[in-house]
Amino acid sequence: MRFGLKSAIVGIAAFAVLAASGGAAFAKLSDLVDPDEIKAAAKCVATIQKSAAKYTAAHMKLVIKCKAAIVAGKTAAPLSSCNPLTGDLAAKDAGNFGKLGSGIAGKCCGKDKACGTGSGDDADIPLGNINWDIGTCPELQGQGGTVVIADAGDIADCIGPQARFANHKVANSVGADVLDSSLFGAAVDPGKSANKCQATAFKSLTKFYLAKSKIIGKCWAAKAKLKGDDFDDAIQCPDTDMIKNKTSPAIEKTEKKLAAALCKKCGGFKENADGNKDGFCDADPGFTALGFLAKKFRCPNVTVPGSTTTHFYDDDAIDSNGVDCSKMGDPFVDTIQEYINCTTCIAEYQADCMAAMGNGTDAGLGMNYPTECVGVPCGNGQLDGAEVCDPGLPSPQCPGGNGNQDCHPVDCDCKCPALVTFEPDPNDASSVLDTGFSGFAHGSSVIGLGTVTVALSGGDEGAAGLRDPTCGVMDIGGPLQNPEAGAGQIDVIRCSISSDVPCDADSDCPAAETCETYFGSRLPLSAGGVSACVTNRFTGPIVGTADIETGDSANSVSISAEVVVGPAVDKPCDNCIGDVVANDGSLDGTCDTGSNAGGSCDVGGVSPVPAFNGGVPAGGTVNGTSLDCPQAPAGSNVGVLPINLSNSTGVESLTVSASGPGCTAFGFGGSTCICDTCATAAAEPCNSDANCPGAIVGSCGGLRCTSGGSFGAACTMGGSIFDPACHAHCTGPGAPEACCTGLGTGIACSPCSTPGEPTKPNPCLSGMCTAGACTDVSNGYCGPTEGFRGCAVDSDCTFAGDTCTFLDQPCFDDNGVVGGIIAASGAPDVPVNDDSRPTLASTFCVAPVAAAAINTATGLPGAGRVTLTGDAVGQP
Repeated sequence: MRFGLKSAIVGIAAFAVLAASGGAAFAKLSDLVDPDEIKAAAKCVATIQKSAAKYTAAHMKLVIKCKAAIVAGKTAAPLSSCNPLTGDLAAKDAGNFGKLGSGIAGKCCGKDKACGTGSGDDADIPLGNINWDIGTCPELQGQGGTVVIADAGDIADCIGPQARFANHKVANSVGADVLDSSLFGAAVDPGKSANKCQATAFKSLTKFYLAKSKIIGKCWAAKAKLKGDDFDDAIQCPDTDMIKNKTSPAIEKTEKKLAAALCKKCGGFKENADGNKDGFCDADPGFTALGFLAKKFRCPNVTVPGSTTTHFYDDDAIDSNGVDCSKMGDPFVDTIQEYINCTTCIAEYQADCMAAMGNGTDAGLGMNYPTECVGVPCGNGQLDGAEVCDPGLPSPQCPGGNGNQDCHPVDCDCKCPALVTFEPDPNDASSVLDTGFSGFAHGSSVIGLGTVTVALSGGDEGAAGLRDPTCGVMDIGGPLQNPEAGAGQIDVIRCSISSDVPCDADSDCPAAETCETYFGSRLPLSAGGVSACVTNRFTGPIVGTADIETGDSANSVSISAEVVVGPAVDKPCDNCIGDVVANDGSLDGTCDTGSNAGGSCDVGGVSPVPAFNGGVPAGGTVNGTSLDCPQAPAGSNVGVLPINLSNSTGVESLTVSASGPGCTAFGFGGSTCICDTCATAAAEPCNSDANCPGAIVGSCGGLRCTSGGSFGAACTMGGSIFDPACHAHCTGPGAPEACCTGLGTGIACSPCSTPGEPTKPNPCLSGMCTAGACTDVSNGYCGPTEGFRGCAVDSDCTFAGDTCTFLDQPCFDDNGVVGGIIAASGAPDVPVNDDSRPTLASTFCVAPVAAAAINTATGLPGAGRVTLTGDAVGQP
């Protein structure tokens, strides 16, 4: 692997000559009168510049050579072995540093070349003549500020450590602490695609640092030479030279070259009209950089000094207040673009601070050393004061915990997270919803962008909320409004009927409505030739626990699912069409149908099935479902179902109970079904009598009057419902019911029955489900995209690329036997920087709706099972 060391050294030399002492000595030289003093001072200044250039270049050469060999896989040493320099490298660096001191002494400390001694011809050049009468060396992130500049001999002790510190900071910003070392020339990467990405990052970012250093050095040199016609002397470099206008455009050009190279080698490149030279990766949203990094990381807490330079990562806006590098991740650096933004920001910071260092105080160019470069102990690579960690250390992890939490870049502490957001990923194969016993509604897709936020408290945190030494098991409480609602996350707190109206309290809603918390956007479902649009709301608190170190969690959750029959099998919900950015708070889309047809909307959720979003969106837009598009007028739903969505990262299950409901479908009289409804007017879903009010024996799945004045009252069958004697099947208020007259003569008018579809364990002809499938029942399904669509031949599948495949009918494998289990498997994920990707599992019973077609197609009442894999992010 070649990193262009020769060109790198030339670049560093040019930087040091022009920038290590900032060229500021020229401002002092212009104040001198005696020709001999001017000549002596000029030689001293030139020597400082030359010696600093040689040392800086030599040091960076050692760093690059060491790290490049490791990244290329030529040596098995860890990257940290290059920082600090050790062994032979340390000896070489010590020799180079000695030359820095002797070089300065030779031209700045008289004929005896001994600084701080002698008089006459042996006297040092006065520090005031060369602009180094600054008392102490300027700090760089807390480094070097204690070196007293008493004579020219102390200048090396100032410049040397600062140059080493800046060089290592830039080299490490490439990702030295986070690069995936398993890819360093390893056989697991035979094409070396990831290793090439690592090498490109190392090369491109180092080149950018050197290029910017050279450009900004020219700027300071011009100011020092009082070229006021070209530069505004009142503005800190990097300044935009007003005549030639080269400084800022040149810096921006180098940034864009860096981005183009890195995007292309790291997989975020797609050729476009500008040749990908715009400074942005053209990858799809969410493209992850973790293919070459070992872990996500926070961008260090440093701020590029304020200037008039533009930064492409700052929306090309002139930022006179500087750029905060810690904002270059959200909250972690985990995409190629964020990686470019963070690392170039760090390189700019180090280049700007080093270039300004030689200016010392306002004695030179009338400017102070940038405050952004001083007093930043958090991130300086050492523990200061009350710091318990520091992101600048080779090992920035917090003490204690699971060893994966990085030090907070602003506070240099190890806070326990106060919030956790969880966003299910509908494109993950583990995110699946199975509903009912028919099997047709198994394998349904969930909706995306449905972020849920909960609070964390308790656990092992100390009084200040710090890991002590771990956070351990913390209490969960919620649901809460999403922290970035309307700015990338869905606004979930809205009115109960007018879901297009955000609210904070009931008083914000129309009369008779309440302010409620929604569980994501509307969920489109389609199976067995029917469709439904489901609106989920939380009906109680989320209560549970989460182990912040292991990623295990368990939560008690209750929701209501409002069901509306969809207008078409491939259009379950009304859709928001043509939105620009989902959940950005801007109503840029249009509701296509429903009570708000033609109204404005913001997409709140996107399904993996394009048809469920309203079709494939036009370029540059997004389609989906939206709470801004109320599905139908109030009262048109076919049921508001209570769902016990309690979940965990473990195994959740429903068991066929001896006190469970007997199956009612013909031929299954001897089986016990896993779910039914209670013999009450509310018809609560149940797994056993214990789930019903009063826990009355026979209540779960028991008979009740299903119409008339005694609706919901428990009843017993006094005879066949076709008995001409017309038994009074229903007792209680209003009984006996009127029956057997007129058109209905001979048929019971108030049946004593159970709501929904007659229940059975599964749709298998044998009644036996094996490993989740009926081996004796198969059906045609389109795929891979529109699995909801039944088919007989390929032409029945209308989505491009879909074909018809006959598959065994899915089923629950409890088989109606007492002790039989329906299980859903969750999985914890050990958090890294309080960021993890768990799978949450839940099993529950689902009641029927007032739409026979939906009950028949899905098999309701019946069991439900869901697993949701997604991103859980902890926030302080």
